[in-house]
Amino acid sequence: MPTPITLLEFFGASSGVGLAMLLNLSQRKPMNTGLYKHAALAAVGYFCGQSAETYYKRKERETLLILEDYVRRHPEDFPDEGPKTYGDVLLKWYPVR
Repeated sequence: MPTPITLLEFFGASSGVGLAMLLNLSQRKPMNTGLYKHAALAAVGYFCGQSAETYYKRKERETLLILEDYVRRHPEDFPDEGPKTYGDVLLKWYPVR
């Protein structure tokens, strides 16, 4: 089940609320006044986080496609290896008594 909100979307929304609070503090107002400003900047931050998330996913897909294409075009550089056994992976064990 996918998460309802990603980390970048959360950081974008919370930074929008934080920016609204800083704007209120810079104008010598209480931090929580003008809640419409908090909501508007949270929405802007959410959509900025959403666009950053899609950008990073697209770049990740692009990188993966480039790597898979390279492996497919140069199979001699990537030979198929058989499955490893425990003896290949673990070091020899000597009990100490």
